[in-house]
Order: sequence, then structure tokens, then C-alpha cells
Amino acid sequence: MKNLKENLAMAEQSDLKKKWKDMVTHVTTPRRKLDGMAVCPFASMGFKRNEIDVVWVKKDMFVKADNILNDYPKDKQLVLCIGDPEDYTLEQLETWEKDNQAKAVEKDLYIYTSYKTKEKQQSAGYNSKVSDGPVGGFGSGNKGLAIIQIQVLSDLNEKSEWMHKNTKYYNKWDKKYYSSIVKQRYKDSKYNSEDFEKHIKNPPWNDNEDNN
Repeated sequence: MKNLKENLAMAEQSDLKKKWKDMVTHVTTPRRKLDGMAVCPFASMGFKRNEIDVVWVKKDMFVKADNILNDYPKDKQLVLCIGDPEDYTLEQLETWEKDNQAKAVEKDLYIYTSYKTKEKQQSAGYNSKVSDGPVGGFGSGNKGLAIIQIQVLSDLNEKSEWMHKNTKYYNKWDKKYYSSIVKQRYKDSKYNSEDFEKHIKNPPWNDNEDNN
């Protein structure tokens, strides 16, 4: 019985790691619909520079996330706590995010959560029957992982501003999703985005534009 449980645990962990590998491929692959950019434009560079750390968790997700928030590694731009969605609900992850976001911002950090793609997209205000995802028709590629990601806020905002000024990346975003993910971060961090957001032609958050 012990060996059976160990084998099942190993199989589950292997399945989670495959889902993570698939998700990384999904968000780092250049897309024609995004003008040759990836869903997460800087992720590939982050992996190559060893600026991204993955922490695999079991039922200690929030303990490990607390530890990372209190003692963030100086050489990383992004740290992800990844676990099994059988152990966590999206509501639990988002509650932790909400309860700790102000503390994170004070430390120049920002928290996002990721879950099964459709559930998380609906939570962020995206529920389109026209497109598979809110970023140029693409979603997060999360096939079944519970994730808390903590990243350096100033670095994130600077890269986001650069994307605004130099690409049409955000023109590809669904209006409500942009508001929930990007606009909310600018608001939480009191980041002045007015000057560079006006560079976008037909911005996705313009009330006269179609949401998709």
C-alpha cells in the first residue's frame, strides 16, 4: 500500500511538471497574432537569465508564499509557488493575493495568481465565446496548476511601460482583462501610466471599442 501511494504521488508530481512545461512553452512561443511576440514577452529572457525561480509546493503553499514575500531572493525577478489545484481553490489563492497585495507593494513586489485557464479568466472579467483567450486570442496556457507568483514590481512596471511605448502588444488585450490585470497594478502601485497609455491607438479599455 505504501509503494502504491508513493507511485501515485510520483505520477501526480510528474503530471504537474508536464503541465508546467507545457505552460512555459505556451507563454514563450512567438505568435503571429501578437506581431511575433509571445503571450508573456519577457518570460523567455527571464528563464535564460535565471531570473525566474519555481518552488513546488504540496499543502504548504501559503507558508512558502509568506516566506518568499518576507525574504524575497535578491537575484530573482519572479518567483512562482506551484501546486496541485486539487489542494487549493481559486478563491483561496485570490484571497491570499488580496490580503497580501498592499504588503507586497510596500516591498516593491506584486502578486498575481494563476489557475485553470478558463476559471481564472472568468474571475478576471473575461468570458468571451468569440475567442479562446484575452491576449490576442490566447490564454495563460494553464491546464491545471495552482500558482502564486510574486515578482519585482518596479521591473514589471518598467517593462510594461516599454511595451506600451514600443509595441502594439496591449492593443491585442481584451478591455476587461487589461483593466483587471494591468490597470489594477498601476493603480495599486500608484504608477503614473497616463502619458504612455495615450500612445496606444484604439486602446482596448476605450468604452467605444468592442471588448474582443
